[in-house]
Amino acid sequence: MSIAKLSVNRPIFISSIVLLILFAGWRSLTSLPVSLFPDTPMPWIAVTTVYPGAGPSEIESAITQPLEDEIASLEGVKKVSSTSQESVSVIWVEFHLDVALDGAEQRLRERAAQASAKFPRDAELPTLERFNPSNQPVLSIFVKSKSMDRVNLTDWTERELRVALTRIPKVGRVEILGGQKPEVWISLDSKRLGLARLPLLQVAQSLKDSGSNVPAGSFTNGGNETTLSSIAQFTSLDDVRNRVVAFGSGERSFHVSDLGTVEWGAEKERSQVFRNGVQGIIVNLYKQSGANTIQVADLARAEIDKVSQELTQSGDLSIEVIQDGSKPIRDNIFDVWESIALGILLTIIVVYLFLGSFRSTVITGFAIPNSLLGAFLLMAVFGFSVNIMTLLALSLSVGLLVDDAIVVRENIFKHREAGSSARDAAINGANEVALAVVAVTAAILAMFGPVGFLKGVTGQFFREFGLTVCFAVLVSLFDAMAVAPMLSAYWGGHAALIHQKRTNPIQWLVRRFEKLQNRLEDLYRRALSLAIQSPWKSLGILFIASISLASVVTKTPSSFLPTDQSDTFSVQVTLNPGVALSTTAKVAKHIAAKVSEVPSVDHLTIQVGNASQEINRASILVKLKGPSDRSGKSPSEIREQVREMLNLTVKGVPENPEVYVSQNDISGSGMRPFNLVIQAKNLRQAEEVARAVYAKIQSYDNLVSPVIELKPGSKQLQIQMDSKGAGLLGINPVTAGLEVRGRLEGLKVGRFRSEGKEYDLRLKTLDPARNWYKRDQEILVPNLNFNPVDLRKAAQFVEVVGPSRIERLNRLYSVRITADLADGAGLGEILKVVDGYVREAAQGRGDIKHVYEGDSESYEEMSESMGTATLFGLVLLFLVLASLYESFLLSALNLFSLPLAISGALFAIWLKGETLNIYSLIGVLLLLGVATKNSILLVESVHEGGNLIHACVKRLRPILMTSLALMAGTLPIAIGLNEASAQRTGMGIAILGGTITSTLFTLFLIPCLLTVAGRAKIAWSNR
Repeated sequence: MSIAKLSVNRPIFISSIVLLILFAGWRSLTSLPVSLFPDTPMPWIAVTTVYPGAGPSEIESAITQPLEDEIASLEGVKKVSSTSQESVSVIWVEFHLDVALDGAEQRLRERAAQASAKFPRDAELPTLERFNPSNQPVLSIFVKSKSMDRVNLTDWTERELRVALTRIPKVGRVEILGGQKPEVWISLDSKRLGLARLPLLQVAQSLKDSGSNVPAGSFTNGGNETTLSSIAQFTSLDDVRNRVVAFGSGERSFHVSDLGTVEWGAEKERSQVFRNGVQGIIVNLYKQSGANTIQVADLARAEIDKVSQELTQSGDLSIEVIQDGSKPIRDNIFDVWESIALGILLTIIVVYLFLGSFRSTVITGFAIPNSLLGAFLLMAVFGFSVNIMTLLALSLSVGLLVDDAIVVRENIFKHREAGSSARDAAINGANEVALAVVAVTAAILAMFGPVGFLKGVTGQFFREFGLTVCFAVLVSLFDAMAVAPMLSAYWGGHAALIHQKRTNPIQWLVRRFEKLQNRLEDLYRRALSLAIQSPWKSLGILFIASISLASVVTKTPSSFLPTDQSDTFSVQVTLNPGVALSTTAKVAKHIAAKVSEVPSVDHLTIQVGNASQEINRASILVKLKGPSDRSGKSPSEIREQVREMLNLTVKGVPENPEVYVSQNDISGSGMRPFNLVIQAKNLRQAEEVARAVYAKIQSYDNLVSPVIELKPGSKQLQIQMDSKGAGLLGINPVTAGLEVRGRLEGLKVGRFRSEGKEYDLRLKTLDPARNWYKRDQEILVPNLNFNPVDLRKAAQFVEVVGPSRIERLNRLYSVRITADLADGAGLGEILKVVDGYVREAAQGRGDIKHVYEGDSESYEEMSESMGTATLFGLVLLFLVLASLYESFLLSALNLFSLPLAISGALFAIWLKGETLNIYSLIGVLLLLGVATKNSILLVESVHEGGNLIHACVKRLRPILMTSLALMAGTLPIAIGLNEASAQRTGMGIAILGGTITSTLFTLFLIPCLLTVAGRAKIAWSNR
């Protein structure tokens, strides 16, 4: 029994299934998590190790290399990149996608623990963090105060606001930037230390030993067990002042107060934050993995409003949300829902104009809500989220969802016109086109199924997109073969209804449209008669037309992602290493003031310093005004205006900063579109080649604001030990280094508890004089017998200039060059040109390698992945059609329509000024599945037998109907209803252009090919 017959005979059964799909789909839609992009498990883990006060060279040798040695042999590692800079080592470990990340993280944690045993004594333990592009701040909050200094403001933010935010359900972590935590300073006078013959390390160790509670065990007394502990924790500043830290000659005790002072202070300032010129603190709120971003943002805003109302009474503190991570999600999701709604409306209008019947339109259009909600149900089963990629897949599918139902309903309607009963027309009409309908659906599945299984990060990103399209068309196939026949049998109406006299304007329009269809059928019949008389000539004309349209591909730039058109971007400021934080802040404020003069700029936020403690860097986040307040300028045009203005501004700044405008990175990786890494076995070779390549890139117009990550090193002070003198005095080099480091950076010697909160105890020396190490004052360090000796007798202090940062990739020294792309520039062409630059610069310089990262790496991965997916899809499509037709020849004929669709898509992309990017290529891939639809309908009609021309003309109406329905559903995407959709217009344009050419050309291509094949078959049989 066929599905159509089952549905007609068991309407309650089919209706129950449909109602279940609708109900479960709606529940799934309301319960699915919402995010901007799919929550894909990216195979990247960062290993961060802090070693306060250490220079880049020391970080590399003492921290980075031991970690790299352990990580290198870890199973499943694809790439290891590291950055060693002042006080911090950051190692990015990329695993192969087939590696289970939970197990890999645990093994990596064990290797990091093994490496940490080799670290210097004061180095902190490594911390691991996975990278997830969807793990962006949900909210960024600016906190300021009229009377509080930054230390107290930071303390209030930690105690009050952070605690309030962490109570919100689904909040993952709360990050504070630009603050300065309070701590207790134990400031010792270096002269008093000298007179007392006390090294700083001895005092530090004494405080560590005497400032902690010690569990002393337990004992039994009268049948009860009692726990004993020694309470030594500091609870007041006087406790610290009165603590004995050493005994001198004559058993004289030295208290902390004898050697210096104890007072409240603040941690070393490493960052500052300003908003519109006012200094404050930024609080970033992150959600838990898989949580609904919009829901978390709404809950957080409610909590912030509550706290703000409490603060309003004092008028001292103010809290402001300066960046809402849910806004782009809301804007993009609203845009896609808007595109879906408009696409549905246009599609229904097209269907109504062709069918001329309200009932037929409802029967056909019911496939849209049924398929969309069914897709949401399957999305929930597979653990997908409501995001841009899944909604975009559904938006593209709108025009496809009615295709099968159109073909079925149109054929049923013809049977009714021929006099069949409603039941017989429904069953026979659906069965006649069952093969064509299944073939059309199989063609789309064959092309989009492989997209769901692409390799690499690109594949992970588009997995939900490809599979969501498959979900929707599978449900639409069920609707066409079961629901449409059932409704046609019991609610289809009479065939004569369409021929009734029409009096209202809508009916008049339908009648005029029907006459237009009849004229088109007559025109097509005459044109096809001429075409098949000289089929080879007709095929030649189609071939030449297709080649001519596709030739513009050589003029079309290619890239991974289209140019960003969001209303935020950043200005990155970098000064030479060694500058003070205040200098960086001064320069950043000067540049921000210039940027604020641009009329389209709404507000600015300055962050001086970063998470890596680079105080010579600053970032200025620029928020633009709304589209109506920009004088018609797009965000990319405003960025170019700011870039040109800053090129003139920077020339007058004495500090000679490096400034570039960076577009918003929607991928979340934090990288610029162009990212080149030069590698060599030693740093000098890598630097030489990188400088030569950078010199050429600076004059290359397609790359904007190039930056080389190679800055003059900062001054470093090295202690050069005399091994003989050190041996005589019993000085350990490590101990000597720690003593000097304590004098410069201070040493954490414990924790201080006050009002339920703990603060760091930092031991430091009072020595405000510059170049203290050049004076004749003793620098006492404990020797191997713990006796104080003068370090100067066994060491020299030498100033050197070392590198500001050392980068390595797969254990090779590397230098990075980054840049943005000029408007209209193609990344594919850029990579070819830069490859030539590198080959030329590397000649005669040894073994030099270069790799691309970020969008550049993703572009190469995309090209390979999309090529593989297309090839696999075409092979699968050929085999599926051959299996359905039981003929390799008929299957091959269908594939001849694909170049015609691609040529139109390429021409439309070029004509509109778009680039060949991941979105437009997805549109082309969709065409490969859709383009065969027309040829399948023609081949299937001819395959049934009868006159060739009659068979083709019979299929003209469903071909035009399904093609126009697809174009109607895609039109909102191609137009770009607002700025949120600007990046995706290339996808819609490709589909529109390809659908036009594939529809027009295929109507003549398939009949001509069938004519040639028929004549060849006759000639072969007559041999």
